[in-house]
Amino acid sequence: MFLYVLDANSNKICYFLQDKIHVETYIPFGEYTSVFYHPSLFGFNNEYSNIYVKNQFPPFPSEMQRSYEQIVKKLELYKNSFLETCQFIPEYILINEIIPEHILIKFCQYMEKMNNLVFQKTEKPNDYSILLKITKIIKEIECYHLSVNNNEYGTKIKYDPWKSTTGRMGLCSGSFPISNLPKTERHLLPPSNDLLVEFDYNSAEIRTLLALSNKQQPLQDIHEWHMSLYQEKKTREEIKSDFYKWLYGNRNSSSIYSQFYKTDDVVAQFFNGEQIETPFGRVIKSDEFHALSYIIQSTTSDLFFESLYNVLEYMKKHRINSHIAWTLHDSVVFHRGKTMDKWRE
Repeated sequence: MFLYVLDANSNKICYFLQDKIHVETYIPFGEYTSVFYHPSLFGFNNEYSNIYVKNQFPPFPSEMQRSYEQIVKKLELYKNSFLETCQFIPEYILINEIIPEHILIKFCQYMEKMNNLVFQKTEKPNDYSILLKITKIIKEIECYHLSVNNNEYGTKIKYDPWKSTTGRMGLCSGSFPISNLPKTERHLLPPSNDLLVEFDYNSAEIRTLLALSNKQQPLQDIHEWHMSLYQEKKTREEIKSDFYKWLYGNRNSSSIYSQFYKTDDVVAQFFNGEQIETPFGRVIKSDEFHALSYIIQSTTSDLFFESLYNVLEYMKKHRINSHIAWTLHDSVVFHRGKTMDKWRE
């Protein structure tokens, strides 16, 4: 059964179901198909067509495409007309209060046709599961406004999961520029709860390489471990620099790291000469030189989001009054309260 969430606020959800527009406090639980995920559907076991096609939808047949574009233009006209009067749409106003119901129904009917077209012609991708989890995380982040001490920026972080083939997050147009914000500018982002708390993996990409090589993970800092393992008389920063030059450079077989890290075996496991397929099912075109870096970077990113999704599920299950503020590479920042005992778990 097709479902399309049009809009939602803290009290009501406006959605299309069985050729009708509904405005309710909740959506009847069930298994639906839809074009896009919405945070009001977190606990549902739905299928989303935009993930099937990586947001690259096929066009409608020509006549249908023209009709669809006309409906989209009407939607925009009604929105722009409202904005000319109010300058912005308050969050308590739902889209059905701005746009006539018959136009919303027509738009949703086209979305249903697109949805059916995708599911009829597209096989479920191997990376669907991780892409859905990532989508749920970034849409959860997008729900919250930042308390920005600067009018120059927007107040929401909107990630684009489709910008990078390896899974690194890009930003949508109009998003708060969190990826480019120096740590010295973090004071622009006071917590919306009691605290901002950041968690960061220790050398995440190296630990991914160890896991892919079936090597045991050291409990200590990776670069200090390298120092003790090879008894190098260098500083931690020098060891770190040397390792990454070797890993993402020419990987000289005479290097001390080549004695332990069998990178050729990792490449052989996931690279077929034209593309890699990661443990999460991502397929990325590559040449031999870039294969290892794509394997490591993509797998690291997906491992990070897999873990973060588990945290998000736990927070929702236990109704923890905190939320994910943003992520940067292999770190995550939370808005959290001081008295949340569940955080200790």
